[in-house]
Amino acid sequence: MTMLSLGQHRYYAGTVRRMAAAHAQPGLVLVSGRHKGRLRGAVAVLVLDGERRVVEARVMEGATVAARFRPRPTWVGHRADRPLPAPCSNGARRAVEDALRQLPGARRAPRPAGPVLRGAAARRR
Repeated sequence: MTMLSLGQHRYYAGTVRRMAAAHAQPGLVLVSGRHKGRLRGAVAVLVLDGERRVVEARVMEGATVAARFRPRPTWVGHRADRPLPAPCSNGARRAVEDALRQLPGARRAPRPAGPVLRGAAARRR
């Protein structure tokens, strides 16, 4: 299983490297995001211009290491921060939201000060 996971990581890294090389132009940015579902996950890799319009998009969805990136040509030209056209599953939508949080200057939720307490420790507080 470890070898299969390593192979999938190499596949992901190769896809990102090819997309970055194909779009190595000023004003374009490559971002990646993921959504971890209970049964299936999703990874989105997007190339965006300065107005957050999609230049290229690839999404990998699945529950096994055999999942592969699929291009989303219907997303090209649409703004990534608005609802994307079909096909767009819930997992893909959440992966795109996570990718947008990776943009330079994107607002992130503040981290809580101190440890996060759950269960009985939280009730005692």
